[in-house]
Order: sequence, then structure tokens, then C-alpha cells
Amino acid sequence: MNIQIGTKNKFEFTSPFDVYNNDAILEVVSISDIAELEANNLKPYELIYKPVSLSVTDMYNDISSNIKIIVLKTNGKYIYIPSNKFSKSSSTVSGVVYNSRTILVKICALPKDEVINASIDDIKLLFSQQLGIIPSIEEVVTSADTLIDSSDHTKYVVDRKVIRNKKGNYKSQVSLLEKIIADKDELISALKCKVCK
Repeated sequence: MNIQIGTKNKFEFTSPFDVYNNDAILEVVSISDIAELEANNLKPYELIYKPVSLSVTDMYNDISSNIKIIVLKTNGKYIYIPSNKFSKSSSTVSGVVYNSRTILVKICALPKDEVINASIDDIKLLFSQQLGIIPSIEEVVTSADTLIDSSDHTKYVVDRKVIRNKKGNYKSQVSLLEKIIADKDELISALKCKVCK
């Protein structure tokens, strides 16, 4: 069986390594000689052969037969299997590996009664358009309530308004583009009428 570093399979092993058989996807992270393992301060007999009740003689037989040790990884754990203990019936995974992601968006302090539902909807729409998914978004308060002086609050409101209206803000850009399209549609309609006459 052709085994290469980086391969991800649902491997099956022959006795006595069949104790490691399960449905987990295993990734081949290295292929080494027993001597190489020893050179890296590992103890091949204790690590590979002893846990499955094989003798030191079995290890020496593998050394004389130039058997490689395949190092597999699953869920952060490593399994060491002699290359001659892989079953021919191992099934190759032909799918795509998926995992869940969490994106943390830290926003500054806002007035307690500020409603951010529209922003959450915009984020959902962005993910939907770019990734084809509908994310689960939760609003989580991450600090204790703080009283802000009214004059400071007024200043913050003005500052935020400036940012919202700043050129490049995607909503203002969308509005501008919609107006341009509407104007062009109106012009096209007018030109069509002239052509018809």
C-alpha cells in the first residue's frame, strides 16, 4: 500500500495493532526508520511494540527487514505503526475536511440602549453572500456598565455619525451606486422613447 506524508485515511491495521482500528481519520505525519526514532530520543520498543505485547525480537526482525514506522496523528495524539501492519483494506478518505470557525468582533462601548440588530443582519448577509452560509451570531456584553458624562456622550454620538457618513462607508457607497443606476435607467428609457419616435 502506498503511504505518503500528508495522506489522510481511515486506516485499518492487522493484529496486534488492530487495537487501534476505529473510524477516526488519521493523518500520516512522518515515515521513519526505527534507528531514526532512537536518534530522536524515542524508545521504539516501549513506544510501539510493548503496548501490543510484542517482543524485542519482533522489533529486531522489523529492523532487519527494513520496516518503516508510520507516525499517524489524530486529535492531537500520535500512533506509531510498523508499515507491514497496515491492512490492504484501508479505505482512503476522498472527502473534504471541515471544521467550525468562530470570528470574534470586538466593538467599543456603546450606549446600553443602542440596538445593533441591523449590524448583525448586515454581518449575516455578508457571510451569506461571500461564503454561502448563515452564521449564528450572538450579542454578548463583555464589560460592566459604565456611566459616561452627558457631554462626552454627545461628542461620541457626533464622532460615530462622522464615521458612518465617511466616504467609503459601504452603505453610502451602495446608496450612491443605486442612484447612479436609477439615473442611467431613466436616461436609457428617455433615449428609447426618442428612438421610437
